[in-house]
Amino acid sequence: MLEPIYITGHKNPDTDSICAAIAYAELKQMLGQNAIACRIGDINPETEFVLNKFQVEAPLLLQSAKSQICDIDIDEAIMIQPHKNLENAWNSVADTTNKSVVVVDDEEKLCGVASLSALSNVMMWDSTQIQTLMTQATIQSLAEVTEAKILVESGSFAPDGRVMIPVTKQELENEDFTNAIVLVGDDVTTQEKMIQDHCACMVIVNNHYISDEMIELAKNENVSIIKTSLHLIQVARKIYLAPPVELVMKRDVETVRTDEYIDEAAKRVLKTRFRSYPVVDDENKVMGAVSRYHLLKYRKKKFVLVDHNEKSQTIDDVEQGEIVEIIDHHRIGNIETNQPIIFRNQNIGSTCSIIYQIYKENGIVPSKKIASLLLAAIVSDTMNFNSPTTTPIDKVLGEELAQIAGLN
Repeated sequence: MLEPIYITGHKNPDTDSICAAIAYAELKQMLGQNAIACRIGDINPETEFVLNKFQVEAPLLLQSAKSQICDIDIDEAIMIQPHKNLENAWNSVADTTNKSVVVVDDEEKLCGVASLSALSNVMMWDSTQIQTLMTQATIQSLAEVTEAKILVESGSFAPDGRVMIPVTKQELENEDFTNAIVLVGDDVTTQEKMIQDHCACMVIVNNHYISDEMIELAKNENVSIIKTSLHLIQVARKIYLAPPVELVMKRDVETVRTDEYIDEAAKRVLKTRFRSYPVVDDENKVMGAVSRYHLLKYRKKKFVLVDHNEKSQTIDDVEQGEIVEIIDHHRIGNIETNQPIIFRNQNIGSTCSIIYQIYKENGIVPSKKIASLLLAAIVSDTMNFNSPTTTPIDKVLGEELAQIAGLN
């Protein structure tokens, strides 16, 4: 999409200022530019009458030349729901350069952020913390991360968080496997022991055999069974990715609002150490993500000033925007620019007279609606061609516009 150019008149806008912005924006659009007509003040009664008469909407109201988050290109946020497991989060992080995923609810409203470092740190937690984490794993999530098929699903799956691998006969006889998640092979004695101890879930690895009788016994004892083709070491490594991401995400997250000015957002986020920040709207819905790069290397808004060229009359914070063109019929004021621009200043009765001249120079006939606006503005600014600033050119242009508009 082409970069927008904002065309605006002066503060306390009159009819010439408003109509010039509308007409010049339409001309630039016809010439292939993404021009947007703007205003920096309320519409007065005369201008409102003109706009209503010709069924034209008032230009966009701008308060400042400063860029907002909604004005710049931002990253697409990689989103995941709170109940998704850690493996889903890992895979999502791998798809983003910002090394974090945004956790959202069903309405895409922000819940938190899971960063690569937060996910990595889980593997550094002590056994007590890991065990607590595993208590929140579901049978569906266990099956997903271990690529397993659910053979028996308990109606009251409630693991205590332990993940156990009975190896020796002594362990099998002495350990209590109640409510544990246990990784087993095809040993019938071991399988039966797990069911008798009421383990929370028995994970059959390596696609080992389990009999129909054992499956029926598990159903009767309310013990879940899943079966995977992965070998023991693979399962032992992946199974700890089963808990939901909401348990490790950061909830107190620094966010950036879509309507926030970039300089204000930068002051806040540059004090923190995160790579990326969620962008939310006024309902906390995630709209994207920004990094430090977005906040430091953005393009300023571009402005065309019509019917004025003095700083006191123009949009607030104009120095934080970029003026690319000025069209006016007043004295030359004190606006400064950082680079050469198009500056058209004529001794003529109305800025809209100049705008119509530019239409003619480009070989474009304005629409009936635009011609009506241009004529109304010229008549207004020249006081029906009686103002001392009125020129013969204004009268000639006015007659031409009246013919196009079909007005007397």
